[in-house]
Amino acid sequence: MLQNKMRTTAAKNTQCGDGTKDCTQEQIVAKEKAGWFPKGKEAWASFQRARPYSLEGYVTLAPKPGQPAPDGTVMNFNEADGKTTLLAKVRSLATTANGANNKVAIIFSCSTCPAFRVFGGHDFYQAFTKKGLPVLFVYTREAHGHDDFESAMNESGPFALKNTIDMHRSAEERRASAVLCHAHLATQLKIADVNIVIDDMDDKLERAYEARPFRGYVIDADSGTIVYASSLAPFNMPAKAKDIANLNLASKANKH
Repeated sequence: MLQNKMRTTAAKNTQCGDGTKDCTQEQIVAKEKAGWFPKGKEAWASFQRARPYSLEGYVTLAPKPGQPAPDGTVMNFNEADGKTTLLAKVRSLATTANGANNKVAIIFSCSTCPAFRVFGGHDFYQAFTKKGLPVLFVYTREAHGHDDFESAMNESGPFALKNTIDMHRSAEERRASAVLCHAHLATQLKIADVNIVIDDMDDKLERAYEARPFRGYVIDADSGTIVYASSLAPFNMPAKAKDIANLNLASKANKH
């Protein structure tokens, strides 16, 4: 019951407009400013440093449906397996998982976004798997590092983290946070085989996909193109799920 109440509260707090459609860039900018500007000069300055994709006047460069999917180095979850690339992992997963029309869903994620932990990662995963898509989580830089841009919800109350997480200063620290995220997802999603890779320490993929704090995509493994791109999460997750449910996976691209 508490979990459902937390989800309902979080979803309400991240709604833009009437919530029936995925957010526009303008709605996200207004929503974020309304949430962080009143917290004071220091909090607002911190937000501006940490959320470049949500600032007024920012022109988004996130890949759109029909465009090539940016590639980059990722660390395999098992350290002994070394590194690979995002698209190599996508093609491998499409082959082994028998995904719908050779397409793979990508969920960029981190441990310190309360909305991702409570409902966002789960809702994206459920929406994608209902379409028969294999899902690859890509663990990125933190959204709210304890030593950088902390959220009060991570420190106390029902959304609080059990483990303090700082901004990653090394691959070892990022991997340790990814392990915590993997364990959380496995419990929340009730699956043992969470497919997860880790963005390299240059944050190349996070920037290319403008994924902070988290975001969902679908990539065509054959052509290496974007099939679906959500707006920035966690805003209007029910609308995002509806868009995913309506995807035509036989086509090359779907615009939300």
